[in-house]
Amino acid sequence: MKSTNRYILTPVRFSRARHCRTRPTSTSFLKFLPTVIPRLRDRVFACLQSNNRQFILVWPVAVFALPFILAATGPESAGEEPSVPPSVTIKSIEATALADDTPLPDLDESSTIDDYLAYAALRNPQLHAAFEEWKTALYRIPQARSLPDPRFNYGYVIREVETRVGPQEHRVGFSQVFPWFGKLGLKEDIAFEEANAAKQKYDAARARLFYRVKDVYYELYYLHRAIEITGKNMKLLSILESVARTKYQTGGALADTIKAQVELGKLEDRLGTHEDLVGPLSVKFNSVLNRELDAKVPVPNTIVADSAGFSDGELFESLIAHSPELKYLDYRASKESYSVELAAKDFFPDFGFGIDYIVTDDARNPTPDSGKDPIIGMLSINLPIWRDKYRAALGEAKSRYRAVQAERRDKENQLLAEFKMVSYQLRDAERKMKLFRDTLIPKAQQSLNVVQKSYESGKSEFLNLIDGQRLLLEFELSYHRAVANRMQRAAEVDMLIGKPFSTSN
Repeated sequence: MKSTNRYILTPVRFSRARHCRTRPTSTSFLKFLPTVIPRLRDRVFACLQSNNRQFILVWPVAVFALPFILAATGPESAGEEPSVPPSVTIKSIEATALADDTPLPDLDESSTIDDYLAYAALRNPQLHAAFEEWKTALYRIPQARSLPDPRFNYGYVIREVETRVGPQEHRVGFSQVFPWFGKLGLKEDIAFEEANAAKQKYDAARARLFYRVKDVYYELYYLHRAIEITGKNMKLLSILESVARTKYQTGGALADTIKAQVELGKLEDRLGTHEDLVGPLSVKFNSVLNRELDAKVPVPNTIVADSAGFSDGELFESLIAHSPELKYLDYRASKESYSVELAAKDFFPDFGFGIDYIVTDDARNPTPDSGKDPIIGMLSINLPIWRDKYRAALGEAKSRYRAVQAERRDKENQLLAEFKMVSYQLRDAERKMKLFRDTLIPKAQQSLNVVQKSYESGKSEFLNLIDGQRLLLEFELSYHRAVANRMQRAAEVDMLIGKPFSTSN
């Protein structure tokens, strides 16, 4: 049996380490900046000290060219990987789960349910959409932990003003805004929790997909078995109808022939219903796999369906611990708790630091400091004086947190109630499997053999033979219905828990 682990993401809990991995671009101008900037700085100060007028005329050209230089240092392509935590990179996720070059399993007569699950994991568009949503959340992490872009300012003095040391001609400055202490960390925590929640949505989508595949697969199994068993019974009933017709021609009762023909007509109707249902179910199955709708779906003749080797208590514990829907709401609640902390920090100001450099020409009347260029350090803060706005934002964040907590409690109650019903249906199907397989079918077969021998010896009526044949058919169909139900309910248990938990599934 082929394993689907290579096609399925394993649960990942993202680390909150506040560091990133840089990934330089070979053709990017940025990799030269560590060497270019010191050399440029030394050249600038050398020119200023020598009062090089040619350098002063270059400033407007440099300022005009700066945006184009920064644009040229952008990503080489839109698909370039951003800086994300080393333990959870976009490339590693794609390589693990949904890489385009991963070969699709061959689906033929020997294919198992694991092969179909692997195929669905690689081809289903809904699962791909959930995967891309997860990647989207990961891309937000480096954005959340980054400082705002620094600002470059340039001013040209159109009308010069004479100062004691000379006329000022150009003004160049850089500034950077720093959020209040802890804001960036909280924004990063929020982005991490959003990514974790997106991961749980992906896991839930994968679990639902696997349930859909298994549900239709086992329904097709039952239909094929029902068609096979009904066809065999029709052949046997046709023989009995021929025998009854022969006896009628030799003086037997016409009622036996009519009864056999009525039963044969009922079986033909049942067989036609089963055969007609195979087509729509096959289309539904192929649509889940995202392949040609008319592709053939090979189904096994037998399925091993043993009794579950776990208790309801173990199932409940696993549901609470592993359900992706509950874990999704847990991460959302964690995210909202960080949002409350972030809203509380909006009452404090953000800081801005900067430096300005003013290019000054020589004074008309020479002085000791003639032509000396001033350097200005700057500090700025925003003033969060509209307290009502920030109090409202804090109240909003707290309400969202309480809403998610209430939603989580309601979801847990819903899942436990649904889980209890599914567990009952699973146990009921297992009980019926054992009853039909070990007791009713052997007894019905034994009874039919006795009635058949009695009918051949003339000691039993034809009606008893028909009833015995019909009873055996119903028991055989009920057994395979119970097998399919058991496997479908076991698949539903796995979907609710979010991982394979049931046996023989």
